[in-house]
Amino acid sequence: MGAITPDTLPGMKQGMHGPLISPYCWESFDYGDILHVAADSRLTGDPILGENERLRFHATRFDDRGCVLDAYDRICSEIADPYVHFRLPQGFLELPQFILSIVGAPGSGKSNYLSALINSLQLSLFQNYGMVLKDADPAGNAPLNDMKNCLFGGGSIEQAALLKTQLDGRMYLRIRRNGRVVSYPRPFVYSLVRSKTYQGMCNLIFYDNAGEHFEPGIDISTSPGSLHTAAAAALFFLVDPTTLPAFRQRLQFHPDPQLKHPGRIDQQDVLLSEMEIRIRKTLRLSVNDEIHKPLAIILGKSDIWMTLVDKSRFKNPIRDGVFDRDAVMNNSQLVRELLLSVAPTIVANAESLSKQVMYFPASAFGHSPTRLPSGSLAPNPLRIRPHLVEIPVLWTLSQQIQGAFVEKTADKPMTILPPAAPIRRPVVPLPEGEFRRAPEGTYPMPPLPPFQSQESTSMLPGSSA
Repeated sequence: MGAITPDTLPGMKQGMHGPLISPYCWESFDYGDILHVAADSRLTGDPILGENERLRFHATRFDDRGCVLDAYDRICSEIADPYVHFRLPQGFLELPQFILSIVGAPGSGKSNYLSALINSLQLSLFQNYGMVLKDADPAGNAPLNDMKNCLFGGGSIEQAALLKTQLDGRMYLRIRRNGRVVSYPRPFVYSLVRSKTYQGMCNLIFYDNAGEHFEPGIDISTSPGSLHTAAAAALFFLVDPTTLPAFRQRLQFHPDPQLKHPGRIDQQDVLLSEMEIRIRKTLRLSVNDEIHKPLAIILGKSDIWMTLVDKSRFKNPIRDGVFDRDAVMNNSQLVRELLLSVAPTIVANAESLSKQVMYFPASAFGHSPTRLPSGSLAPNPLRIRPHLVEIPVLWTLSQQIQGAFVEKTADKPMTILPPAAPIRRPVVPLPEGEFRRAPEGTYPMPPLPPFQSQESTSMLPGSSA
């Protein structure tokens, strides 16, 4: 793995720094670095995106209301990333942005889990807490929405089959950085909104990486797709029990076809170690510095391994619209004990990476998939019942949104704690005029204070997905 430095990180533009993080390349920048997208069709042709895209530019002209104007005096309502020039999602400046990184080995089921997660999270947040998880970027989120519709809207088993995420497939964006084109995972952005007041709370950003991007030996100077873990507000590591030798031995008579797949090599503990190394190098942390990120270890495919434990000891963390932290702790202890008996190195590596580790059971399908004649696996759309897939995200949000999820009727306002800028890099001054910022006092976007809601939390009756 190549060393990460400001000179070797693809497209690193020295001199930009600040509280904002690019959802595309995870570099930091300030409010004055933001680009605006020209509104007039005559201003076509961008030096990075090509001749068919509208020009991106720094704001220097404003109308009497403070709106940015392009060269033809058209009001520009869209903003763009200063590094890669892609449009930034709705609410990027107004809402805290939480990157939630899902990591796992190749074939562990990350795409299935992410699809089931979005579906279950949207249902659970509305039914239990009166919150709406809205699509903040319909065009950018289209691949993930297609996967979700494939799983939950498929009429047959064949239609519900998801292809494995490829290193250079639809889930990736080809981004030009410093004269070369590099693949980055596409960000999927959703806004969390209170349904009664239509008040935005935060944006959640997910990625669907190919598992190979997390493996040792990948040169991150040319394949930097896993570096969102360093900018993440929380880490989610999806453990595939069907590749763990001890699990396979205990479940040798289970009919699930995933347990019969030959030649699957387990190195999930190695992936955890590799993830820690990359985070430390990116953030310039020493081996003695703590990594202040919650880490959820998700033991997936629980419909298979629940036969090994006493199901009655597990509790549903959502009861009558209340997020039960004690139930989360109870389930965490049970999953941790099981992992200690079959894969202790996963527990050891997880707890050396973060001081905030929680263990979760989950199943994206709720039943065993069927092997198709092509050799791929697919669930039965009529039997899909995701189990507890949304709990790790609710646990993360319960730490970031103080006062949410913990009471059936909330009488106090909620406070969202903004994520800290995670990239700790030395700042290299630029020559005068090399990167122009908006003149002092003309850019109407000061840093935002922590979100303070004056409305009480609305709880709607219902149960989790």
